[in-house]
This record gives sequence, structure tokens and C-alpha cells, in this order.
Amino acid sequence: MCSAGIRSEPMNTEFEKRLESFPFTEIEHKWTEKDSILYALGLGFGYDPMDANQLPFVFEEARGFSAVPTMAVVLAAPGFWARNPQSGIEWQKVLHGEQGWSSFAPCPHPVMFVRAPVWCAYSTRGPEKVH
Repeated sequence: MCSAGIRSEPMNTEFEKRLESFPFTEIEHKWTEKDSILYALGLGFGYDPMDANQLPFVFEEARGFSAVPTMAVVLAAPGFWARNPQSGIEWQKVLHGEQGWSSFAPCPHPVMFVRAPVWCAYSTRGPEKVH
């Protein structure tokens, strides 16, 4: 299932078929308060102990404690799968454009979830457009 605006029609070339059938593995992950705090600290939250706006991201007992929203994308990312020779991608030439996450409700702590990436689309500049 792809986000609105992303093409999801059948892929036709051999390369597209290889991408469409790439064997992403499902991974179970338990997301805890500790994960959220470590991620926030890694981004620099909490560097100013006098900034009360940073506290809800680095202290689990703070009012409004929550994860930094971008953490969801990191948890759902399948790692650098393009390096796998089975992908057929020349990973040294990859430029990561975007990735996304759809959430329909706040995610409680702790929670167990299963990550199951899905290939939606790709674009290429083509050899005639490479500078």
C-alpha cells in the first residue's frame, strides 16, 4: 500500500520487477521510552537544561512525554537494502529522495510493532541526465 500521490501501477521492466519482488524482511521491534529518549538525545534535544520545550522528549516523567515525530521513519526504515546485490541497484549512485510514514493515532509507549516495508516507486535521471 503506497501513499497518495505515489505511483503504484504495475512495474514492467526487469529492473522494476526485481524491485517490486525484493524480499524485505519483517522485523518485530519493541519501542520503549528508552528508545525515544536515546533518539531525541542523539538529535540534540536536551542540550539546554533550561529549555522546558525539550523536556518532553528526553524525560519520561515530563508532562506530554512523546517521541520526536521523525523517530517513526527511522524505526520503519529497512536499513541500507540497496547495497544488497539482489536489488540490482548500483548503490554508489543512489541519492535518497524521501521516505514517509503514515500515522493515524499517537503511538503509546511501550509498543510492539512489526516493520514490513513496501516498495512504492522510484525515479531515475537516466544516463543522459547524469552530470
